[in-house]
Amino acid sequence: GTGPSGGYWHGRIDELAIWNRALSSEEINGVYQAGSAGLDLFSLLPDQPALTITVDAGALQLTWPANATGFALVSRTNFTDDVWTVVPGVTTNAFTMPASGAAKFFRLRKP
Repeated sequence: GTGPSGGYWHGRIDELAIWNRALSSEEINGVYQAGSAGLDLFSLLPDQPALTITVDAGALQLTWPANATGFALVSRTNFTDDVWTVVPGVTTNAFTMPASGAAKFFRLRKP
């Protein structure tokens, strides 16, 4: 897209986050300070473990830290509603699925 001066932006986005509320000036400063210290945005969410996604031999594997207990892996196929469904059959901190098929969005949720 074009910027305010009509030119194109040729940069890259390193991390993107969208909040469902306005951030306070302290929170915005925390995001800025974490980035300048080389930390990722998950460092600001200590109670929310990060999902790691790897692709191997046509399969996607989602994993999260073993010490992240009490979370359920949930998914949905769109963002038009707010219905997240628990992924069945997940008994460890890993889930593998084919790398093809319909798009899905995943997150971890405390039940």
